[in-house]
Parts: sequence; C-alpha cells; structure tokens
Amino acid sequence: MGSIKLPHASGNSMSIAAPATNPASDLELKLPNTVGTGKINHGNVLEQFCTPCDGSAITVPSGTYTVANVSAAQNLTTTYADVTGSSIAYTPPAGTTQVIYRFKYHWARDGDIHTRAHFKFFVDSDEVTNARTSNGGADSGSENQIDFTWSLNIGGSAVTATGRQASWSSGKTLKITAREYASTVEQKLHETYYWDGSSSSQFSQPSIGITAIGTPA
Repeated sequence: MGSIKLPHASGNSMSIAAPATNPASDLELKLPNTVGTGKINHGNVLEQFCTPCDGSAITVPSGTYTVANVSAAQNLTTTYADVTGSSIAYTPPAGTTQVIYRFKYHWARDGDIHTRAHFKFFVDSDEVTNARTSNGGADSGSENQIDFTWSLNIGGSAVTATGRQASWSSGKTLKITAREYASTVEQKLHETYYWDGSSSSQFSQPSIGITAIGTPA
C-alpha cells in the first residue's frame, strides 16, 4: 500500500495513505472550496505582476494591462487629484478570493520647510476609507519612499470601508488620490529634493503591481 509522507520541521510528519483494499474506481481527494464564502484561500497565486510605470503592456492569464507612463514629477495642490501612475483597471481571473494592490512612489517637500499630504484609495468611485494615510515631515530634509499595499477580499457581503467585494468578474479601477496639507506645506511626488549630498531634483519613477490569490476555477 503506497503513501505520501509530508515531513514537518518538528520532526513529525503527516501521511496520506492509499486504501487498504483496491477501490472499484479511481478516488479523488478534494480540498474545501472557499470561493464565495467570505473565507480566504491563501494557498494559490493565480497571477502576479509588478512593473515600473513606463507604459508597459503586461500580459497575464486574465488579460493584458497597459500601465501609465510616468516621466515627470507631480506637484500636489490643496485639491485631491489622481496620483499619476496609480490607476489600473483590473479584472481578476475566475476563482480569485483576494486581490493585492501595490503602488510604490517617492515623496519630497516642494520648496517649503515643512511638508504634509493626504492620500485616499479607491475601487471605482468608492473610497476605501480604512486605507486613508498621511505622510510628511517637519524638517527641511523631509522625503521618503512609500510602498502602499492594500488587500481586497472577495466573497461574502461587500464592505466599502475595507474594499471587500461580494463578487468581481469585470474591470474595476483601482487608484490613489492625494492633496497637500496647505499651500504653505507643499509636497511633490516622483522626484527627490536632495541627491548626492546636495539639493537636486532627480526623477524617481513609481511602480505598480497586482497579485491575485485564490483557487483556480
């Protein structure tokens, strides 16, 4: 009688053994199906991509996605505006239970000694309010790189505050919007304020990525 033994770091193991007697037909071992139950299956990456925002067309099983071409800094104002490069219309493959959105960008002060800005994350026109963030600093050297990541669960009842989707079978636009705190507390994106030991504006291209997790349909 054959078996499959799976060792564990503790020294113990788990075995899957064949029946003691010959079955009348083939047997199939099925794992629980969590699609649509509100539960998350973390075991399978169905598709994944991450790319600089350089206008590339990325092809994965669910389709081809062309990202924005960001080639210059973005100076924020006191009115919310789309963060350049952050927008992507995405349709996950069948069986997806979680979509992980990732956007990496640089921020720096924009002339003023102090800098501060506020950021919102959206799924289509719905703001994911639990994802609200602010960044900035109160000194002349304030700048940093942000790696924004948010997980959107699929299944169960929709929850706008967290971005949970009851279902997701067509394109939804994911994006970030931002505004600076005040006209005297300014911030810019995708560009440094200091570089190589002096004040120097150097372009820093953002990147965007998507990971779809679930059970293949």
